[in-house]
Amino acid sequence: VKKQGPFHASIVGLVIIFVKWILKDKINPGWHYLIWAVLILKLLIPFTPPSPASIFNVVPAVTQNVDFARLPVKDNHELPATDTKGKFLSNAAADKESIKRDDFLEKAKKTAAYIWISVFVFSIVFAIYTNFAFRGRLKKRNKTAPEWIYKILEKEKQRLGVKGEIEIIVQDIINTPSLFGIYKPKLLISPAILNLGKENISYIILHELAHLKRRDIMANYLLLFLQMMHWFNPLIWWFFKIIRQDMEMAADEMVLVLLEGPERKEYGKTLISVLESFNSQKPSLKLVGMVDDAGNIERRLKMIKMADLFKYKRRLFVITGVICFAILSFVLLTNPIAKNSLQIGSYIVEVPDNFRVKTDTPGLITQKNTIFGFITGTKIISFKELVFEENNVTVGGIQIIRYEPDQRLFLPNHSQVKSQEEIKGLITKAVMVNLDLTQPAASKDTSVKNENHLYLIFEKDGIAYDIYADSKYVDKTQLIKIAKSFRPSDNSGAIRAVEQFGRNLKKVDKLSPEEVCRVQIKENYSAYVAPSLLAEWLEDPSKAPGRYTSSPWPDRIEIKDLIKISKDKYTVKGDIVEITSVPGEEWRTGITLTVERTGKDWLITGFNINEQSTTFDENYIENYMPLAKGNYWEYSYKIKESSAEGRIIEKNGTIKMEVQSIHRAMDYTVVEMKGDILNLQPDGRFGFLATSNKIYWLDEATLNNVLNRIGELQQFESLSEILGEGTGLMFEFPLYDGQKFGGDPNRSDLMYIWVVSHDGEFLGKENKSFKKYRLENRQSADTTTVAFVPGIGITSLSYHHNGTIDDRMIELVDYKITE
Repeated sequence: VKKQGPFHASIVGLVIIFVKWILKDKINPGWHYLIWAVLILKLLIPFTPPSPASIFNVVPAVTQNVDFARLPVKDNHELPATDTKGKFLSNAAADKESIKRDDFLEKAKKTAAYIWISVFVFSIVFAIYTNFAFRGRLKKRNKTAPEWIYKILEKEKQRLGVKGEIEIIVQDIINTPSLFGIYKPKLLISPAILNLGKENISYIILHELAHLKRRDIMANYLLLFLQMMHWFNPLIWWFFKIIRQDMEMAADEMVLVLLEGPERKEYGKTLISVLESFNSQKPSLKLVGMVDDAGNIERRLKMIKMADLFKYKRRLFVITGVICFAILSFVLLTNPIAKNSLQIGSYIVEVPDNFRVKTDTPGLITQKNTIFGFITGTKIISFKELVFEENNVTVGGIQIIRYEPDQRLFLPNHSQVKSQEEIKGLITKAVMVNLDLTQPAASKDTSVKNENHLYLIFEKDGIAYDIYADSKYVDKTQLIKIAKSFRPSDNSGAIRAVEQFGRNLKKVDKLSPEEVCRVQIKENYSAYVAPSLLAEWLEDPSKAPGRYTSSPWPDRIEIKDLIKISKDKYTVKGDIVEITSVPGEEWRTGITLTVERTGKDWLITGFNINEQSTTFDENYIENYMPLAKGNYWEYSYKIKESSAEGRIIEKNGTIKMEVQSIHRAMDYTVVEMKGDILNLQPDGRFGFLATSNKIYWLDEATLNNVLNRIGELQQFESLSEILGEGTGLMFEFPLYDGQKFGGDPNRSDLMYIWVVSHDGEFLGKENKSFKKYRLENRQSADTTTVAFVPGIGITSLSYHHNGTIDDRMIELVDYKITE
């Protein structure tokens, strides 16, 4: 939540003063005083509903100042264009300096908080002390009021309709007539007041009774409390001074309604007389009195002259005041309307309005925010990457990358650093890098793209946020604005607890003796797991998650969904991601956790392994590769190859690929297929094996081996043991532009891996349009290109052998997809 309460309250106060200046004589003093209730409510109510009419829709948020410090550009020998790691920022001194700066800012925040609470508590204690001290002085220095003044009091009480007992105390502590006390109010007058005459005294009593009837004593104590709470804000002090002046004028108006012309003049003279007897020595505790300060007397005397206008046009003033109060409440008490809120990792971020978030980016969670049953906005959450478009062109994004303090950050492949700058004043250590990107040689694209990358480095979390953009469309000042908007999300504590817990899973060896396992559980989980759940695991270590085999091993927890139960409780759904030494190979186990806030800490209070893993399920089959029994795909094909005699042979024909049978075993789905489109064998058998979010292609021999041992698949430690040589990774879902899988994604030449790019649209049956992706796998001797449409499957496939004439091309001509 943005800490803008005092800032917003100051805006509210300034707007009210501006409105009061415009209206001036258009509303009566009572409404001039009453509209200040909008400011009081703003200070008292922390949360208000959003509204399109809120003035804060146009008020900019408080942002940070940013300083630039240009860093030397690394020599290209250190950062070559083909460097697969693209490392930089290994300067230990710079890291230490950043940590010192972060620690200083954290200490400064804590110090400011301690100063605020100290002054606030001191003010309250001093106010209470002053109150009791003043009561003590009154007891010692008071005199009994004459009987005749009590008769005036009773007469004016009946005139104004005030009930209850009121004690009159004659004292010499303060000279100004004042009210003191809430439950048993006392009217304080000085001996000098008794010499003013009975008529003047009746006006003084009438004014103080007006304060009592309007409950101004209680309002004054509330102002005093809020003033102590906002002691640091001079604008609040100024506003409250004006409120007290308006309070006096509102009391004057209530009295003047009861008086006629000549009496009003005498009332004004009484004001001047009391002012002349005013003593500047007042107690520190504010009291409700007839004279607040000399500067307000002129306004009050002017108001007395307009009493007839306020009396005879009272209904008009009431209508104007009600309308004014309603409008001000609607405009000033409401919050800005919720725009589409973006969250990347554990941080909320704001982007320019002309940026559109690509919602087909993998791993996005979309949540609707509702207020009183009405949808006010959409919250988009990603734990990997947010991609931004403008006019249907990808212009940039934000991605989360790993960061190790003793290593350098990763830069994009095929990049050459042009400049880099350290940026100060942001939420954490930050570096802006400008670089040129060249396209892979296979693409035959010789263009060079210039990009800016702003890295926000969070060392404690072990991650960095890469805010990047094509400099052709977005300049670096926009990236800085985005970086300045970073702020922790409401669920950041829950996210960090889960992610840090996930990093420690591999440190708990479930194969070790129970006593050793208990020590590891306590050392690695106690900071993230609630004591009750930790005690359960310590009693029975077999219930705790950890590392069960040497390979694969748990690497992290990837969050798939966050469900808010309350402000202090979340249900988190995700996967434990296990990896092996084989690049790109992952095993996933679906889990559900309950995370709750206990004091300042977020702790895991519930942990469950899902009965059905989040691996390749029916949703993936339906949404990406529809491998249901009865489905088929018919292709036309062309073959161009050279014979042994050197002649070029061309063949054309059709081939039908269809699903024969489906077999499931735990986390695996094996699909037997007929019509081998890779080798163009119409009767050829092959298969697909689906596990997690991946699909593997199996040749006939491997398919037979897997089907014969399907009941034993769960016992193998890695897929390589199951599949052997006759397989290849075909797809890793969901597909997205720039995706790399099936090999080492850090290879600078992009060889031996699948590279994905968006390839326009595919027009299916009934003229329905689908998004199409291009997958390319280049090896030293050949290149395979696949066109894939989620929900339909492979729409084309081409194979080209380098060095000899051996080209094959298939195109989808018909298909049947079971709904």
